[in-house]
Amino acid sequence: PRVELSARRTRKSIQLTGNFIKHNGQSPQDGNSSARRRCSNRLRKVVESVYLANFMALVVLIDAYCTCAVIDSRAAAHAPNLAVVVISDVCLALYTLELSLIFFVFSHWHVLKDWMMVLDVIIVGCGWFEIIVQNANVTEIGLMGSIKVTRVLRLVRIFRLIRLL
Repeated sequence: PRVELSARRTRKSIQLTGNFIKHNGQSPQDGNSSARRRCSNRLRKVVESVYLANFMALVVLIDAYCTCAVIDSRAAAHAPNLAVVVISDVCLALYTLELSLIFFVFSHWHVLKDWMMVLDVIIVGCGWFEIIVQNANVTEIGLMGSIKVTRVLRLVRIFRLIRLL
């Protein structure tokens, strides 16, 4: 005779209930997020405006003049005029501000897909590296001559601005 054993399990249904705090749809971060979004939208309008593009075109032209003046003074074995150097440094600061705004408003990866923007980042980075090396009085770096050449690459920014206009 065969004996069948069946192990039958019974499940008990358990229901958990409690008096939990319910979310009302707004959190403290939501206010910061919407404020950042509003700020980003305003900055997007500024960055995409024709006025900023025209202003930056004027800055590029002023920087081109200053770059030519610095190159001429170095070719003549003279120290460049301090006013020209200061104006060129202010132009570099304005380029940095423009790039910072672009990176803040747009996605980093979206911006870096454009080869002109990558070139801008390289040019601005070399400009700041040149300022740091000059102020540190480091003359043993063999790259200093090639870094000074990148100052001329700032003129390439004209083509990016023409493309945007």
